[in-house]
Amino acid sequence: MTSRDSDLSGSKEAREISSSPPDPSVQLELDQQITADLKSGLVIFVIAGILLFLVAQYHSNNPLSYLWLGGLLITSLYLWVWQHRKPQQQATAKITMVICTLFCCLAVLLFITPDQVAYSLTISAIIIGFSALWPILQLQLPIYRHLFLLSIFLSTAITLLLRLPDSSLIPVAMIVIVYFAVNRSCTVYRRGFIASIHRAQQANELTRQAVNTSKKITSLIEQTPLGFIEWNQDREIINWNPAATTIFGFSKDEALSRTTDFLFEDKKTFLMQQAEHDLFLFGKDFSGTAENITSDGTSIICEWNETPLFDDDMNVIGAASFVEDVTDRVRMQTRIKQQAYFDPLTGLPNRHRLMEELNRVISLAQRTQNFCALLFIDLDHFKEINDSRGHHYGDLALTMFAQRLRKVIRTQETVARLGGDEFVVLLERLGTEGETARLQIAQVAEKIIDAANEQFIIKGEKFQISCSIGIVFFNDGSSDGNSILEQADQALYTIKREAKSNYYFHNRELSIEMQKQMELLERLWDESQAESFLPFYQPVLNTQSNLISGLQIFLRWQNPKGDIVEAHEIYSGAGVWLNDRGYHIIPDRAGVQTGQSVAQPGNLAGPAAHLFHPQPAGTGPPGIYSAAQGYYSETRHKTGGLYVWLAH
Repeated sequence: MTSRDSDLSGSKEAREISSSPPDPSVQLELDQQITADLKSGLVIFVIAGILLFLVAQYHSNNPLSYLWLGGLLITSLYLWVWQHRKPQQQATAKITMVICTLFCCLAVLLFITPDQVAYSLTISAIIIGFSALWPILQLQLPIYRHLFLLSIFLSTAITLLLRLPDSSLIPVAMIVIVYFAVNRSCTVYRRGFIASIHRAQQANELTRQAVNTSKKITSLIEQTPLGFIEWNQDREIINWNPAATTIFGFSKDEALSRTTDFLFEDKKTFLMQQAEHDLFLFGKDFSGTAENITSDGTSIICEWNETPLFDDDMNVIGAASFVEDVTDRVRMQTRIKQQAYFDPLTGLPNRHRLMEELNRVISLAQRTQNFCALLFIDLDHFKEINDSRGHHYGDLALTMFAQRLRKVIRTQETVARLGGDEFVVLLERLGTEGETARLQIAQVAEKIIDAANEQFIIKGEKFQISCSIGIVFFNDGSSDGNSILEQADQALYTIKREAKSNYYFHNRELSIEMQKQMELLERLWDESQAESFLPFYQPVLNTQSNLISGLQIFLRWQNPKGDIVEAHEIYSGAGVWLNDRGYHIIPDRAGVQTGQSVAQPGNLAGPAAHLFHPQPAGTGPPGIYSAAQGYYSETRHKTGGLYVWLAH
């Protein structure tokens, strides 16, 4: 909307206000103002009448002027008394206007004479001036205002034209100009007065709404379960609701005029102090938790939501704090987090928490090139305690070992329990030198082993256990957390297979070789089911009797392509194939000493049984090799305590 459109709409609204009947509240204000103007209007009416009488007496002694003045005074007195008794101000004002109009018209007829021009113009000026300045006229409706002015002004103008035809043109023109000026002035005044009433009503309405809103806010503050604390720039409390009393235990009288420092056990945290500084300096809101103290000395955890309070110039004059006791909620969250990330028996981090820390340590090693290490710990002989004394003793042993483990490991290092009797230690920032890092890791591992070797005294009984440790150390991100854990598990398996109560560093190359052997074992098992092993038999001759005294079995593996696999590549799973087919191999004492295994005739069954008949060496069924044919391997594979020679 343009300014011109705004002006037009404003003038239209003003015209509607001035011409249309006002609403009851505005009319009430108008009536009150008209009542006040009626008193002053009667006074001015009497003064103007006396002035007209004096001027008339000065120029001519007209006896009718006495009657006119007496009637004016008596009528004015009656109107004065009547307007105090009658509550209808509008009717009184209209009657007063009619009476004033009559007396003004009579004054025009009585006092304007044709032979005295100056005197007649003076009388006309007094009458016109009185009519224009009469206060009752200003707030009347336009219809009544026009009737009043036209009656007086028109009678005056006609009388001047009739009695002073030669000298009345200019006065009559002036009367017309004054008429329009007075009418315009009264219209503007009435509009302005009604507009001021509307503004006052709007202001009163806004004030009323503000008061109601303030009452509602006060009621909400008093009834809210959140503690409300209002304080000024000096941090002095100026408002304190009942919920704050419930939370902290201090009454409103005890809290007012004190700073909020008494709600903190020692002093406010740096975060709270900084938040208050930013709140007053920059007008920033603050939300956070803090430890507080109640009137009886109980420590609680509260959530504070603070917002600045501003004056009209947007200067911070204080702050309001909403406080909630979240002690139970924080404890519940802590309990849930404890259950999610920590072992309930020992209180150590669990696998989930360990993997998070391990990923962090891997990122640290990759970023700083510092060596870090993972120690996979497994307790030896722990099962004996569980089996002999029950799980309760076992739980106590695990708890005691966890406590010992926590003592020998630095506070910033991670100690976790994976489950059962398996623990993990994470060491970080061991330096960039590999040998130095290895030495530090070995020292820690020895401390752990020493801690495990100490006697466990449980309910007066002494128990002896130990531990084995698989170690992986790294300084890059080539392996993820699961891979490192698997490598440590492999190292642990190696040390437990070879010896207990010791530690072993993971060998990556050995791990690759073990993986190959595992793959080969799977293939061997599958091939054994498919009967891909080919047995070759060779009799053992007794040189004294020249008879067959035993049998050597050579297994050759034929892969799916038909090629014979070299003997040194064959895994010990071949023994499974032999036993499944009923070949019972009895180790000869001499054979054990010399590394040979022979089959006794009484213990041999299956397709090789017919070989135990006197036959010359080199003869017999196909597939039997004499000692002169080829040679056999010096590589032996242990299968169930038996040694089987494998031929190349």
